[in-house]
Amino acid sequence: LQIHIEQLKNTTAKQQKLESEIEIAKGIQMSMVPGGGSASIREHDYQLYSILRPARSVGGDLYYFQQDRNKLHFIIGDVSDKGVPAALFMAKTVTLYTGALNDGLSPGDTFTHMNQAPCQNNDACMFVTALCGTLDLDTGQLVMANAGHMHPILKAQSSSAELIVDGGMALGLMDDAEYSNVLHTLDRHTSLLMYTDGISEAFNADREQYEEERLQAFVTQAKDINADTLGTSSLADVEKFVDGAEQSDDITLMVIHYGD
Repeated sequence: LQIHIEQLKNTTAKQQKLESEIEIAKGIQMSMVPGGGSASIREHDYQLYSILRPARSVGGDLYYFQQDRNKLHFIIGDVSDKGVPAALFMAKTVTLYTGALNDGLSPGDTFTHMNQAPCQNNDACMFVTALCGTLDLDTGQLVMANAGHMHPILKAQSSSAELIVDGGMALGLMDDAEYSNVLHTLDRHTSLLMYTDGISEAFNADREQYEEERLQAFVTQAKDINADTLGTSSLADVEKFVDGAEQSDDITLMVIHYGD
């Protein structure tokens, strides 16, 4: 009995240490994204809302944004795994993206550059799907690149549509992949909604999926299209559908509203 008690104490101490380390890792991971996993910005020429909710203590989803004078740069992504391995891959991806921003690369060149590092020594065959872009806040010109991610939703006051951003495969699969720039011009008072498949593949207790079509239908009927309201109401609709079922995948959502 004494031996068993001693073993139990040791096991409990190790578990507590592991939980403490995971909590520290969560703090480090969230410090790598603006707002620590939840951000809301309202400027005179744009609004931005973003949120990241890992399914576990740490996860593989990511977002990042940075304003440089009249240009707003942004990225949203989803690593192919969950937990600690995905969190490490996520941190690497964010670091590569911020490095590309410092080099002044276009979105397409950013992904072409970012793709090379994850392909090296990738024995686990992990990859990340992502969208990145640059919005000119003076003209509304939007330049985007796509690495195997779902297309964003473009929302006007009374309608919405999928904004087709053709691109290449996910980052980390082939080191010679190249990614092109896709150009679009946003009208003022429109919103761009981007998300990861933790939303479209959210399950309820009956194992039914929320699905992309349901999200687009909700966005279409939404009356208030400012970034905060559209983002929080979309997330609330997912939560209503899930109805308390356990979150099965990381969830990330970003809404950019162009115009005052």
